[in-house]
Amino acid sequence: MRKIKSLINWKVFWILLAAGIFASFAVLPFKFMIAELSGGEIPGIDLVWLLLHLLSYGSWLGIAIMVGLFLAQKVGLGAPILEQWLAGKKTKVRLKSFLYIPLLMGLGSTLVILGLNYLIFGGEDPGDDVKIALWKYFLACFWGGIGEEILLRLFLMTLLVWVSFKIKKTEGGNPTRVGIWSAIILASLLFGVGHLRLAALVNPLTLEVVVGTVLLNGIVGVVFGWIYWREGLVAAMISHFSFDLGWYILLPSIYI
Repeated sequence: MRKIKSLINWKVFWILLAAGIFASFAVLPFKFMIAELSGGEIPGIDLVWLLLHLLSYGSWLGIAIMVGLFLAQKVGLGAPILEQWLAGKKTKVRLKSFLYIPLLMGLGSTLVILGLNYLIFGGEDPGDDVKIALWKYFLACFWGGIGEEILLRLFLMTLLVWVSFKIKKTEGGNPTRVGIWSAIILASLLFGVGHLRLAALVNPLTLEVVVGTVLLNGIVGVVFGWIYWREGLVAAMISHFSFDLGWYILLPSIYI
């Protein structure tokens, strides 16, 4: 237990857990609309349901954060900027690399994926026919930026890097670039697979739809993974949130 305490920053843990739980509630209007469009039932919301939701998401997000932070310390990943802030260290925050570049890369990825989308789907997004209010998409951006980054980067990518680190490390005792990039790509592919459900609502899952959906989402997943590796979790969250904001809010607002 002493070792766990020394390797987990509990202040960071509680902040990430609170942010993840908030995001899990913010995405509910979007999830209920998806359930309705797919013919599912929307649960009756009462105090008991809310408490069960809180316990359910709090439990598995808590485990993911705990494991992620524990392993991140071993392989040089995690949330360094957040840790520095909480420790009160007077370190000069590099806004260019920590904020501006992730923000611009997220918004820039929106334009790149828009162009690739035209090449693959002829300009039609697999989710174009899913009519969801922009405010629901906006709230869902918090789950993408916070919840998905906790699960896919802090937990999954860190775990994969740690596994590769146990198999092979550099002479200096660090993860190899091959191991890091393998983790980035694998986590990104799983990120893409996770978006097939939305695509399936409006299109049969043909080979073109499956490959296109996984590829497009996988590309932005690689961007978020690279940022997580270079600048930490918070920067990856900023980039992911800005991409979702651009794709689901800014672009629809321009074309409507």
